[in-house]
Amino acid sequence: YTYSIHHQSGKLNRVADALSRKNNLLMSMSVEVVRFESCKDMYHVDSDFSQIWSKCSSASLPYLFHGNKLCITQYSLQLQLIAELHDNGMSKHFGHDKTYSLMDEHYYWPKMRKDIIKFVQCYRTCQIAKGDCQN
Repeated sequence: YTYSIHHQSGKLNRVADALSRKNNLLMSMSVEVVRFESCKDMYHVDSDFSQIWSKCSSASLPYLFHGNKLCITQYSLQLQLIAELHDNGMSKHFGHDKTYSLMDEHYYWPKMRKDIIKFVQCYRTCQIAKGDCQN
């Protein structure tokens, strides 16, 4: 057999890029956050959740849920969650749509999509390496 090898940039080779991202492995992924415990202590002072928390504080659960999604207080904790998911070894640097989709399965805060888009757009490594169609 005779063959020749030619480099094809990632922008043009979308199939290989898609194969390298094993989405099915993410089903069992969970994000661990060191400061997670502080979340429950902040509901009563958080501008987004304090009013709801005051009506629910007699509940036996120490956390606030929006449907089945854990409500996350503190902007720094929200950013830490986004960073942990975005930079995780199995999900390495998904675009904002995929990152949001994964976060939205378990967590909630107002303007979460906006925060994720801003994070991904400002992540220098992703902006240098991405193709035109990352989302």
